[in-house]
Amino acid sequence: MSDAPCPADADTLRASIQALVSERRLDHAWTLADQGLERFPDEEGVLAITGLLALVREDWPRAAELLGRLVKSQGERASAYTLAMTVRALRCAGDPAASALAREALRLHPDDAMLEQACAGLDG
Repeated sequence: MSDAPCPADADTLRASIQALVSERRLDHAWTLADQGLERFPDEEGVLAITGLLALVREDWPRAAELLGRLVKSQGERASAYTLAMTVRALRCAGDPAASALAREALRLHPDDAMLEQACAGLDG
């Protein structure tokens, strides 16, 4: 369990999770992330940090779900990094949606090398 209650605002929550990760207290970070998702289910910063935490934990289905929600929320504003991490999570989860997202991501960010690498080898 986390040794502190969930912060009152999303920015403080995100910073608290980042601090716990930097201290390698991943179980505490995950507990706080779950609390944060309950409190701020549509907050982009919370979805981003929690999705990345799921990637670190190699919880591919959870990462794909959280980052997918972030991408849906951001639409064409989604960064190449966010799209690359979402494609990675979908691929690792064995989700066939990775190919469609890869095509859309490359359309939005055609010259991004990291995104090209994340999408390499997908049908499209």
